[in-house]
Amino acid sequence: MGVILDDLYDHEGYGARRLADGTLTGTWPSASATFECYVACCGCGWHGGDHSPTEDGYESAVEEWLIDHARPLLARAVPDEITSMMHTFERAIAALMNERPLAGLSALRSLSIWASATVTRAQTSLAPTADLTPEVLAREAPDRARAHPAHPQWRAMMERSIRPRRLPPPGLGL
Repeated sequence: MGVILDDLYDHEGYGARRLADGTLTGTWPSASATFECYVACCGCGWHGGDHSPTEDGYESAVEEWLIDHARPLLARAVPDEITSMMHTFERAIAALMNERPLAGLSALRSLSIWASATVTRAQTSLAPTADLTPEVLAREAPDRARAHPAHPQWRAMMERSIRPRRLPPPGLGL
């Protein structure tokens, strides 16, 4: 029906039709053949602005969803693969701590040094941005910091790595 980005599976973007009574619908039965405009919408309930009731309007509604809703969420979304690896690592360190506590502490110290250096690099590279303070970067996933629009490599990274899977809109019925 719409656009789904990898690592953002709970957010499907689409252009909903706004009917004359103000109802938004993502399904297009014959009853919705006449509609006022497309509205940028997401499966999570988010919605944006109105767009013309044309194919270009549908495309601009989906683009609004991508820029204003999906990309900011994706910038903070930890990929499932990374989350899984972190859980595996946590279990492995817990087992090592039970069997050989000194070896476990050594592994944790190494990880702590690496994490601290990574946070510092992320904070330094994004320091000029007004909305990303060191506190925000420390709280958010600093390893994904390059996904912020203020980062110089952001646009190139978006063009290379985000390839939405787009399904064509059903007939416009105009």
